[in-house]
Amino acid sequence: MSLSLQLSDHLSQATELIPDDISDAGTEVPLAYPVASYLKKARLPGFYRHVRFPVEQLRRIAVWPKMPMLARALGTRPLENVYLVQSDVIMQGAARYISRMPYLSIVNEEGVPQETSSKIKLANGLIVQYDHSDLDFLRNINSEDDMDRLLMDYVLTTISEIVRLFSHLPPMCPQAENLKFRNISGRHTTHHGKWDIYSMNDQFFIIFIPPWFMGKEDLVKLANRGNVAPGALDALDPRAQLMDTISDKLWAVICDVCVGHGAEFAVTNYLYWSFGRFNPENYSEAMLSMPIQAELDPLDGTIMGERLVDPSVIETLVYWIQVARGAAVMVEPESR
Repeated sequence: MSLSLQLSDHLSQATELIPDDISDAGTEVPLAYPVASYLKKARLPGFYRHVRFPVEQLRRIAVWPKMPMLARALGTRPLENVYLVQSDVIMQGAARYISRMPYLSIVNEEGVPQETSSKIKLANGLIVQYDHSDLDFLRNINSEDDMDRLLMDYVLTTISEIVRLFSHLPPMCPQAENLKFRNISGRHTTHHGKWDIYSMNDQFFIIFIPPWFMGKEDLVKLANRGNVAPGALDALDPRAQLMDTISDKLWAVICDVCVGHGAEFAVTNYLYWSFGRFNPENYSEAMLSMPIQAELDPLDGTIMGERLVDPSVIETLVYWIQVARGAAVMVEPESR
């Protein structure tokens, strides 16, 4: 099926639209489907590592090895303070942004019951469902390349397409090409490095660490970093004890990725997402949200109940990208 994203100013302009609260997926894909409903129901695909282990059950390593290749001359990384922002502040901004978008519809141009779109890949139980090839792949995530494919082909391609729609850009135009994510990890390689880095036109960055290398508790510590002593993120002498924490290693990487490029970023282990922002004037201060749990498609056909968080991680990620692009307004925390 050819799925395209089109703008409709009024509900009546969409053809054979289904109601937002439809619960029976059935076998037919509707001719048009509200983007807001798609986002509301879409989930990240669950996956299995080495066939047997669901992603939610993976154990993470407690300590990362020394990474002396991260060392820089003192004063290179300007971050002086990290302040924590409660996740509901970010989510409030996301909810406001999504609610104010004009009516948009995903259009099934050919009116056929099979979904083969290369750009809309997050399952929502109706217009996108996974076939056997998808399930075989998602049940055998065994390498870094597999994880990169999962993020790029399923998650980030869909996010880019939704951002393109919200930006009212036609497909294949130069501005739309700039909304595509690219893996830029080659710029920031380090021996024993545990991360992959994804960039949208050097305006917005996602720092991804697999859940077997980083847990929710590590994201909490990252957001609670607080004051940064001068040189603490630069002095990575393997004989020193300054950089023994996952948090400081990650803040060093985040500085290298963002400083001089973009202020907004996200850090994730796939299961949890934190959204952050530097002050763009001198990058001496950064805010980071408490981690927000992502809802996963269980891959077994289970009907999902009420959402754990509202708005979802997917909606919040779209919003935070738009903040980075200057297309949405960030909700400022009341106090620090």
